[in-house]
Amino acid sequence: MQNFESSQPDTRRQDDVIEPICFQNSSIKNNQNKTDRNSFDFPSAQNNIVQGQVSGVNMSISASQKHKNDIILSTCIIYVENSVGEKVSLRVLADSGSQVSLLRSSTADFLNLRKLKTDMSVSGLGGSNVNIKSKIKGVISNGSGSYKRVVDFHVVPKITNMIPVNSFDISHIVFPSNVHLADPTFNTSNSIDALLSADIFFDILKDGKYKLDNGNLILQNTEFGYIISGNTSRFSSGSLHCGLITKDFETLNDTLKSFWEIEEIVPTKFVSDELKKCDEHFLKLWRGTLTEVFASRCP
Repeated sequence: MQNFESSQPDTRRQDDVIEPICFQNSSIKNNQNKTDRNSFDFPSAQNNIVQGQVSGVNMSISASQKHKNDIILSTCIIYVENSVGEKVSLRVLADSGSQVSLLRSSTADFLNLRKLKTDMSVSGLGGSNVNIKSKIKGVISNGSGSYKRVVDFHVVPKITNMIPVNSFDISHIVFPSNVHLADPTFNTSNSIDALLSADIFFDILKDGKYKLDNGNLILQNTEFGYIISGNTSRFSSGSLHCGLITKDFETLNDTLKSFWEIEEIVPTKFVSDELKKCDEHFLKLWRGTLTEVFASRCP
């Protein structure tokens, strides 16, 4: 079993320039009334494709700003089968506000799974657009194998920046003895390999919930263990992150495609009776030989 997630944060930061969730970021820093905004840069998605469909995605992007209270985003460790059936551990973000599941392109290359063609238009803050050109079908499971599901992952260059932005200490928190965390390193700043959409998020929920740290933290049981979220006022990282991904069920490409299919005139081939008789006569008198020479029967 390969452990793709266990590499050191510094190593995994190498291809992780600070970018926002869902490809865009608006940053507001409260520093003597000075406001900064990051520029938008949408790199092209990978093009290794074989078949697919057309769809669209609208992304509503929030921002990062200096704040005293942060919210922990729910992360968990899942396993995905690679091209040879081996289980690879990935660190994923469970997102109840997303209609599509995403996979980082470097992770997709590592899994070496077959890529399918797609044409997904992604728009975000300010109307900037980027197209997702490929997706893969991955089989996800938990450590025990009691939960397994096939997921369509849309391949993107990057999902979000490091989660959390800064590592923080949790030594003061006393966890119940029966709690197995879905991501034991939830407090360690590290990259995100994939994002699970809302349908999967609610599918993995199980009975069991705890409130810790005077009610600031909430532990929710899932198929992968307990995910954790809540207020991190005691160990603020200094940035807030929020994102929403919604999927359009009809795009301009879909409309144009349907129009041309309706208006298309299918050509028909006309064969006269005389040509039919010629073909029949040829088949009766001529035959092909093993040396690719035509032989004719004498009348």
